[in-house]
Amino acid sequence: MPPDGAALTIAFSRSGGIAVAPSLRVSALAALARDGGSVTAAGYSRTIDGEEAAALASDAREAAEESAAGGVRRRMPDAFRYAFTITSGDVSTTLAASDGEEMSPALTRLVAWARAECAAIVSARSG
Repeated sequence: MPPDGAALTIAFSRSGGIAVAPSLRVSALAALARDGGSVTAAGYSRTIDGEEAAALASDAREAAEESAAGGVRRRMPDAFRYAFTITSGDVSTTLAASDGEEMSPALTRLVAWARAECAAIVSARSG
């Protein structure tokens, strides 16, 4: 991944789940800079402060580096699946994870963040 402090975007989506309900599918984009950023999705927008942006960028970079190193993955049936495309400059890395799956600490934090954002997005959609 590019050096710390570079502008970074994280496109993320959630699919799957026991019911595979279309209303629970989410696609969103987090745009991060040194001083903060934003998360946007259809019908949803949230500002990210500098502290959250820095932590999120750090976790995204670390998870991407760990993914490049490989590792054993265990898929969970009927779990929500998360996909991430982390982009900085002309470098992109794609990651995938599922709830309940064994993950590195950085990817665990990234999935937890995405899970919370997805819940907020679904809530905003339902009014």
